[in-house]
Amino acid sequence: MTAVPYPPEIVRALRLWPALDENPPTAYLADVGEVFGYLVGRVYGDIYCRFLDGRQISTSPVVSLSSQFGYLVAHTLSGNHYVIATYRQEQCGLFEGYLRRLHEVER
Repeated sequence: MTAVPYPPEIVRALRLWPALDENPPTAYLADVGEVFGYLVGRVYGDIYCRFLDGRQISTSPVVSLSSQFGYLVAHTLSGNHYVIATYRQEQCGLFEGYLRRLHEVER
């Protein structure tokens, strides 16, 4: 099996995330869409090695969102947290709205 190249947006997120973070993200997601409280997207860097890089997955239900290091992070019912590196163009307004509201709360 050949390795799947990481998209530039995923590489950028990996480089920005502190290597010594006590609570590293479960994985990084690209081309993310939200469907009925779940996230659907391509997964990269799964720390539990459950998913192959580039594989399309659906998360468990999202229970909260946070902003870390300039990225939206989704926290799921199963205890995982995913860095959202890119989202689907048709849902751009949805995810950018989440980020705006989180930044307003942080002020």
